[in-house]
Amino acid sequence: MTPPRSPRTSSASGFSLLELLLVLAVLAVVLVVVLPNFTAMDGNRLDVAAAEVADALRYARTEAMRRGSQNNLTLTRMIAFDASTSTHHIRVSDYSGYKRVAAWPNPVDHAAYDVDLYNGALTQGVTISAVTISNSNGTSAGSVVGFTQDGAPIQFAGVFGVGLSWPITSCLVQLSYAGHSRQISMDPTGRVVVGPLL
Repeated sequence: MTPPRSPRTSSASGFSLLELLLVLAVLAVVLVVVLPNFTAMDGNRLDVAAAEVADALRYARTEAMRRGSQNNLTLTRMIAFDASTSTHHIRVSDYSGYKRVAAWPNPVDHAAYDVDLYNGALTQGVTISAVTISNSNGTSAGSVVGFTQDGAPIQFAGVFGVGLSWPITSCLVQLSYAGHSRQISMDPTGRVVVGPLL
């Protein structure tokens, strides 16, 4: 007597050509959807960094108006915005005369308002490529913008140990990342505008 035959089972393992083609098609669709999002990250980093700069300018202005900074030629105390092209930090600080006394507290976490754009989680690699401040004295120097008690932006400098100030005619902060740039400008009234991606 012969034993009954069992259905034939294949001992070979692997994927058929149809299965491999199906997986490749799904991967191609995923890449088409996801890849543009990776290239848009350059703009996103600049968007976040530009928002940080604009927020710091607006915050310094608001705090100066709320707190009542001095509005005369000899500054005693002032809240100011400072953008550094060497360290790529933006700061909101308390100034006495023309010297930085202490960082002003960040309204979010109450730590010192000191944002490192270059090493930030969402802004990593973004640099402050230029800070141009023009004032009514006809000069363009420095990277510190102070605000009067009525919110008008001023530029100040120390001359013989005395802090002198001039109304700002324009302020421009340029950010760069991966060949792209974005500009944040402020007019003499203190209005801040974030420009388009360049």
